[in-house]
Amino acid sequence: MKQFDLANAPLYGANLIEAGAGTGKTYAIESLFLRLILEKKLTVDQILVVTFTKAATEELKERIRNKLIKAKDAFIHGTKSDILINLLYEKYDDHALAAGLIR
Repeated sequence: MKQFDLANAPLYGANLIEAGAGTGKTYAIESLFLRLILEKKLTVDQILVVTFTKAATEELKERIRNKLIKAKDAFIHGTKSDILINLLYEKYDDHALAAGLIR
C-alpha cells in the first residue's frame, strides 16, 4: 500500500481515503480541506466531503471547524499546534492573507 503524503497530495480530482479505524482518515480529510482553502482559494461551500453516517458527518463537521479555527489562530497569533498547520505556516509568508482565506 502506498503511504499517503498529506502535505503534497494533489488537490485536483477526487481523493479516496480508505483505511481501518484509528488510522487518521478524519485528520487527512480535515487537512485536505484546509489545504483546498489555502492553496486553491476555495470557499467552504465549494468543497464536498462525503461520509457514511449522520454521526460521522457531525464529527467530521466539528473536526473541520476546529482545524480551521486552529489554522486561523496560527496565522494570526503564531500558535501552531498541528504538524500540517506548522508546515503551512512555514510555507506561506503572507499570514494575514492565509487567515483571511480561512475566515
